[in-house]
Amino acid sequence: MNNDENPLTALDLSADLEPDDHRSARRRALVCGALVVVAALLAAAWFVVPVVTRSGSSAQAQQTGTPGAAGHEVRNGEIPAADLVEIGDGFFLVAPAARAFRDMTAALARDGHTFTVNSAYRSRADQERMVEKYGLLEDGGRAAPVGDSEHGLGTAVDMTMDYGTVDWLRKHASDYGFAETITEEPWHWDYVGDLVQD
Repeated sequence: MNNDENPLTALDLSADLEPDDHRSARRRALVCGALVVVAALLAAAWFVVPVVTRSGSSAQAQQTGTPGAAGHEVRNGEIPAADLVEIGDGFFLVAPAARAFRDMTAALARDGHTFTVNSAYRSRADQERMVEKYGLLEDGGRAAPVGDSEHGLGTAVDMTMDYGTVDWLRKHASDYGFAETITEEPWHWDYVGDLVQD
């Protein structure tokens, strides 16, 4: 049987490759393998992180805001001071989130965990400063676009803590209505009330 008759020989393209082409093929195979591993890790994370949904699209929920004390909706980053409750050290959340946060952090303390709040409600001006300082998420930075931040709804809190505290939150935060809504930010927890599904 000659090479023209053997279908396996026709598939073996490596015989015609130069040494540099072998390196390129090997490099492409490594990149493809790495992409498969990343995809598998992302798929696994999808099933581990609690599912959180809000009515409407996320962008609509972020822009629309939360009900104010008078029952009217307020825009992201424009919550009146009267509608905010201090959670300590000059940080504020809307009342339902503040109550749940206090309950959750009391349980954290009972279980021997410590943390420091380093951010909570952010006005539009605060959000603008975050974008200027850290850049936009979509550009590789750390800040949401102004008006799209969960902090602007008065429901999100960022904390400095150790991995033991993060682990406790991942196991118990949903009991208090909080969810880890940004997978890449284990310090960021958002109050979603009864929207958390285990």
